[in-house]
Amino acid sequence: MGGAIMSWAHRILTGHFDEEVPQSLELAGLSIGEALQAHTAWIHRFDEALKDKSGKGLDPEDVSHDDRCLLGKWIHADHTHDHFNNSPEFRNLKETHAVFHRNASLVISALRQGDQQEARVLLDMVKAKSRQIRVSLAKLC
Repeated sequence: MGGAIMSWAHRILTGHFDEEVPQSLELAGLSIGEALQAHTAWIHRFDEALKDKSGKGLDPEDVSHDDRCLLGKWIHADHTHDHFNNSPEFRNLKETHAVFHRNASLVISALRQGDQQEARVLLDMVKAKSRQIRVSLAKLC
């Protein structure tokens, strides 16, 4: 692995969870920066939806699928499975990513039902899973 990716991984694994990801970082065909930015954008959308007290424009069914985003497509690709050969780190990434999407879907559902408190708790869980995804990716590096 190159020095930049190892430097990023080290920073994440030493607790710098919000470390910006250089766009050039790639792991087995995945642009780590693009994948993590997409998830961060969703979190910002959820934050805005909480402020607006609305889930308008957000579909819980769409968000629930963990195989449609950039990271999910990479996780579920055959070549990715072949590359990581069922490593524990990869299994952890796959499960954490799936939970991220399930919880994100529940955030939207709670917003649509007008349950702001539940939506906030769920969003905190989504943010925690986002940090875990970063750690899992760093461990794969």
